[in-house]
Amino acid sequence: MRRRSASLRAIGRDRSEVMTCQLSWSVLMRGSRMTFDRSCDLTCDQHRFSWIRIRWEVSVGQLIVVSGNLGAGKTTLSSALAMRFNGIAFSEQPAEYPYLEDMYADLRRWSFNNQLSFMTKKAEEHLRIVESSRLGIQDRGVFETHEVFSRTFQMRGILDARDFGTLERVLSLLRPRLTKPDALIFLYAPTDFLVSRIEQRHRSSEHQVWPSLLDHLGRYYEAWFSCIKREMTGRVLSVDMSKVDFVSNPLQLDDICNEVRAIVQTVSESKL
Repeated sequence: MRRRSASLRAIGRDRSEVMTCQLSWSVLMRGSRMTFDRSCDLTCDQHRFSWIRIRWEVSVGQLIVVSGNLGAGKTTLSSALAMRFNGIAFSEQPAEYPYLEDMYADLRRWSFNNQLSFMTKKAEEHLRIVESSRLGIQDRGVFETHEVFSRTFQMRGILDARDFGTLERVLSLLRPRLTKPDALIFLYAPTDFLVSRIEQRHRSSEHQVWPSLLDHLGRYYEAWFSCIKREMTGRVLSVDMSKVDFVSNPLQLDDICNEVRAIVQTVSESKL
């Protein structure tokens, strides 16, 4: 919750009484540069103004999360959306995750460190966006980092019960501050498509990504997204990336942008 204040000029119904005072209110909504225009009653000293128009602007951040398996195209779409919406893309840069290459070289030794690093970095990005006055597009969110990747590693015996439990506790401490995204875009594709995309980008940290790992991640992504659709009704969009190539076909990007814009607008209006 945030406090906001603004000067308020009130005009009586007969337009004979005029005053200026300070108005303070709590902001519980999210939105970028939203303008509110409302009627209300106000009592001040001996004068009661039964009709007042209040107009103010609040600048708070909007968050769009682009989710999906390795190689699905999250970074490419995040950058494209940021350009279209004049937002900021928070793309994953391997150099920002100090345990990533170590983890792929020795999953059991470094998976806990890597997951903790990813979770805290994603939480920092989430808070930075919603506490700003801009639109931010995040390349993978904090919740899927745990609910998909940590659970996959636990299921495969890479993370033991103690490490997984510690990650659960960390996320439970962060969760109260992490609001729902204004929109979530889920990118999915068959494993062979993902393998091809990963091979094309030649990231040294991903030379140990096996198709079996992508299969398991894909199953957990499907289960996670089915839950997210119920929790975030009206805020989600899914895209089959094996049937979309918005880099070479801008019209397909137009379609995605139009759907995302409609979601964000509806969510913003629902918060007024």
